[in-house]
Amino acid sequence: MSEKRDFAKDRAICDSVKSEKWVADGFLVYAIYSENEGIGIQTWDEKRAEFIAAAREGWPAALDEIERLQKRHDRLVDAELRYVQEIEKLRAELDSHESWKAMNEMTSRELQSARQSIERMRKVLDWVKEMYEQEWTYEPGTGEVVEDIIREFEGDGSACLCK
Repeated sequence: MSEKRDFAKDRAICDSVKSEKWVADGFLVYAIYSENEGIGIQTWDEKRAEFIAAAREGWPAALDEIERLQKRHDRLVDAELRYVQEIEKLRAELDSHESWKAMNEMTSRELQSARQSIERMRKVLDWVKEMYEQEWTYEPGTGEVVEDIIREFEGDGSACLCK
C-alpha cells in the first residue's frame, strides 16, 4: 500500500521556488529569473526535460484542482448529512402519520360500530314506543314487557316492528 501524499507539503515546496516558466530545450530544462540569475538542469533525454518543464506549472495546477475538489467534496458530504437528517425527519413524520392513520382507521371502525349500535337502539326504542302506544296501554304483565324490551336491546333490533 502506498503512502498518502502530503499535498500541503507539496504546496509549500511549489510556493517556495520562483514562479517563472521553465522551458525544455532538448536535454536541457531552464528558467531565467533575471539577467544574472537562472537555473538549468541537464537531463539524459528530451522526454524527461519536457516532463520537468511541464511539472513546474502542472503540479501547482494539479494541487489547485485537488484543493477545489476537496472543498467540493466537503460541501457534498455536508449536503449529504443534511439530506440524511432530513430523510430521517421525514421518515419519523411519516411513521407518526402512519400511526395516526392506523389510529384513525381504528377510530373510524369504532365510530361505525357506535353508529350501528345507536341505529339499533333507535329501532328498539321506536319499537318500545310503538308497543307502548298500541299494546301496553292496557295493563300488560310487567315481567313480560321488561323481558321483551331486554331481548330487543340485547339483540340486533331485527325483531322490532319498527319502520
